[in-house]
Amino acid sequence: MTAGAHAGTAMSPVALRRGFGLLHHDRTTGGQGIGVVLCSAWGIPELSSRKMMFRLADRLAAGGLPTIRFDYPGTADRIDEPADGFEAWVAAALDAADALKTVSGVTRLAFAGIGIGAMVAALAAARHDDVAGLVLAAPVVSGRRYLREIALAAPVVEEGLGLDANSRPPGVSIGGIVMPPLVATDLKSIDLNKAELAAQKPVLAVLRPSQPQETELIERLKAMGWPAERTEFEGYDAAMDNPTLSVMPDLVLARISAWLASLAGASQEEHRPLIDPGPVVIDCPGYRERLELFGGRLFGLSVLPARRRSASCVVFLNSGYDYHAGWAYQWVRAARMLSASGIASLRFDMGNIGDSAAAVGAPDQILYSDWQQRDIDVVLDDLAARGETSIILVGRCSGAYAAFHATARDRRVKAAVLINQLRLVWDPDENIDVTLRAGPRTMADYRRRALSGRTLKRLWSGDINVLAAARGLATLVFRQIMRRVAPFLGSFAKITRLRRQCHAMMTAVSERGASLQFVSSEGDESLEQLAHYFGADLHGLQTYPGVSLTIVPNADHNMTPEPAQDKVLELIRETAMRFPARTATGAPAETEPTFAGSTPKTQA
Repeated sequence: MTAGAHAGTAMSPVALRRGFGLLHHDRTTGGQGIGVVLCSAWGIPELSSRKMMFRLADRLAAGGLPTIRFDYPGTADRIDEPADGFEAWVAAALDAADALKTVSGVTRLAFAGIGIGAMVAALAAARHDDVAGLVLAAPVVSGRRYLREIALAAPVVEEGLGLDANSRPPGVSIGGIVMPPLVATDLKSIDLNKAELAAQKPVLAVLRPSQPQETELIERLKAMGWPAERTEFEGYDAAMDNPTLSVMPDLVLARISAWLASLAGASQEEHRPLIDPGPVVIDCPGYRERLELFGGRLFGLSVLPARRRSASCVVFLNSGYDYHAGWAYQWVRAARMLSASGIASLRFDMGNIGDSAAAVGAPDQILYSDWQQRDIDVVLDDLAARGETSIILVGRCSGAYAAFHATARDRRVKAAVLINQLRLVWDPDENIDVTLRAGPRTMADYRRRALSGRTLKRLWSGDINVLAAARGLATLVFRQIMRRVAPFLGSFAKITRLRRQCHAMMTAVSERGASLQFVSSEGDESLEQLAHYFGADLHGLQTYPGVSLTIVPNADHNMTPEPAQDKVLELIRETAMRFPARTATGAPAETEPTFAGSTPKTQA
């Protein structure tokens, strides 16, 4: 088990009939009457709210309510699992509910969902006999309306990412995340106002004032005799629109927790001992996926191929606050495709990201900090104890920064693939929150956007935050000016000191024979960062053996289009295959993986 965010709480992986769940619980006991099943959102809201759901589950566990989270088939860590319509998502919630009761010993359940998860929760609760209550947060009421909203939002997201509309995958998708086709088909005919729901269960509705259909649903339930309470979802947009800029809606989480605790308040049942769920290993064709717990608080998943052809282990790092699945689930996809080439990998969440708790004493903002280096050390120490000594770090944006610094100081890292890094060295005087809000914008990008008809229309309608855009542009202009005048400022200039630090790190990597593979989207600000340190023509990169640069066309900062992801994957594969597995005699070998301390618990 790993530590929770509250003293005395923990998170344990639990095998489900398909896939796994994450159970938040008291460290020493099971439940007292009621457990909670949390049903997540989908798409970018799900990416943005992963940490929020972790915090909510942990808060509930601290209050004596064991709580389970899970992924839907066809999403996140279950992306390869077929989803036979929306029914498969409801069935996954019921599967999680059964596991929660078995492991924790609770006798009654509450279902709580956000967005499309509220629809899942409502329909799952209607089929379960032991439901004590229901929480509907920003509920999707009409599936058809929800699909229309996705269709309207997708081009706005694409414009924000700098993507061409032609790069969008077929079907229902947003930001590179594709909804399983049969789920989308089923949603067209689902409307909670017409569905058979559980009879008169207590319900808490956490509503957005701007969405009248949510209010209409709750008024209908009240008219049918449901004991319904309402509260406003304050800060919904700030919490759900962007994984890295997400603001925790603490007041809302506190209200939900208090309401659910009130359902269990009258329970006279004794706490039951928690059944140890044991290690969880998922058997898949050609590989095993093992759920990992590092240092008592870091969660991850290893992918172990049936036969290893490479001695290296690829470790995927978080980008911003994207959790271990990666933007558009690309780390999941990459890990499983690497396994087909006999390459082992690990994707994990650093502290205060996704499914991992923050370290004691760590600040809330941990990007570009030494706290992340400490987390990487914890994981590398564990891997080294298993005999994994040829580590390849892969990171994008802030993850590339973390990978670069770890590679420069840790001899166990033999190579790093650095994707669209916006910083190589951090200026301690730079305000990280301002930098994150500015986003990965180049001067060319600002010019292109300023001249587009869509931008002018949004500016006229007030949809663009002019102050934020101006702040980002000013920051970029200042950096470019400083880059040009730095050669004339001498050793006293801060920018010169930062350059010396960067080149010292590059030297450390090259002198011990490690390699760095820089990967930049064409036109990305990461190229300006490289020019800042290695010259406008990037000639300075050639000074260092083992350093290369690949520019990927038709890609955004997140590498959202699938062809761009394929190119990155091929570069990772080529890097890993430089370290072939060997027999005791030194001959190339395909080795069986070891599964020390693990036994298969579920099939995927």
